Amino acid sequence: MYTWERGIFVRLKKKIVVCFSVTVFAVLLVASEILVHGQTVQTTPKRLQKISSNIWDIVENDNEIAGGSSMQTENQKPHETRKRTITAETVPYDGVKRSISCWGDSMMYGCATTPGFITLDGITTNISYATTPDMLSQFTGLTTYNLGVNGETSKEIATRAGGLTMVVDRDIVIDGTGIAEFKLQSLYDGDNVYMEDYSGYNFQSDQTNICVINGEKYYVTNSYDGESQILYGTDVNIKEGTPVYTLAAVERKDDILVLEIGSNAGWYNDYDELIAQYDSILENTGCKYYIIVGDTDDPELSVDMNKIYIGMGETPWEQALSKAYGDHFINMRLYMIQNGLSDCGLEATDEDLDGFTRGEISQQLRADWTHFNAYGYYAKAKGIYEKGVELGYWGGQ
Repeated sequence: MYTWERGIFVRLKKKIVVCFSVTVFAVLLVASEILVHGQTVQTTPKRLQKISSNIWDIVENDNEIAGGSSMQTENQKPHETRKRTITAETVPYDGVKRSISCWGDSMMYGCATTPGFITLDGITTNISYATTPDMLSQFTGLTTYNLGVNGETSKEIATRAGGLTMVVDRDIVIDGTGIAEFKLQSLYDGDNVYMEDYSGYNFQSDQTNICVINGEKYYVTNSYDGESQILYGTDVNIKEGTPVYTLAAVERKDDILVLEIGSNAGWYNDYDELIAQYDSILENTGCKYYIIVGDTDDPELSVDMNKIYIGMGETPWEQALSKAYGDHFINMRLYMIQNGLSDCGLEATDEDLDGFTRGEISQQLRADWTHFNAYGYYAKAKGIYEKGVELGYWGGQ
């Protein structure tokens, strides 16, 4: 039976592989620093004193010491761009008041959020158990939907959002009122599709498990063995191969979209595949007003395994999304390093400052090795809000 725990298990296996790879390359990285620069890059008390007065200037200087934005392996193929209908062009906002829909996995859902209080300008605010969509709603004053689901891969999110089409695998005929068993299959790769809540709202709607087929709403749930789906209806006649959409994919098409996918794999470590999945969501909605949120895993723990990273440069994953989506993209990892602590009224520790030189987000913003705590989700929402201000999405609403 499909459960979100399966997605978490897949991710943990990938993280183990990544950690092993980093361990193997760590010695080479240190040796490279000694060979090229004649010294290891270490944090000295004098340097820490300088960083404490101007964190970002010194981190940039440390990036120069480390030799640039990133190290590229010699056998890495250049990123090939597919023919796309989505461009990086930004369109002036039309001023229509819209809701915000935040699609993603556990990092959007707010997994592992914690109690928290921030004090800014002498005012203390309770942000306990904050999630990014919650805080974004507060910042903008707009209705915001949390469409994050723990453990989902990029492919699963794109399917739930209506970008990658799922279809029924057989004719479904019900005379009178009754039920019928069938399987949902993905046209993307032929795999069977499973969800916990087929409405796409992740149990945050009063219409749990409602799908849309041929413009009609149907109640769909998993069979007892989890190997197929059950449809409930009256006088049903649905042909094999008919597309099925989650209710959220249909109802949220006109919203401002905030998309964050890929940290649980599902894109075969191929940037073209990941971008195609993002594009599929945008094409399905026809949305011109959207924000693409970059991955926030520390570089050495990222599912993206193609490079070793140094300092504050962009990872190849970040470079690919930035090229594909231009100003729609926010490099959230770098935003969190530059602004995450100050957004929450927190001070950087020596450990934080050392981590910044490796491109790592402060542990003060994390609940575990990957998820944020309340402070991290708050700062992430602030970054998305500021990106929306830059794009003109919240003005006049």
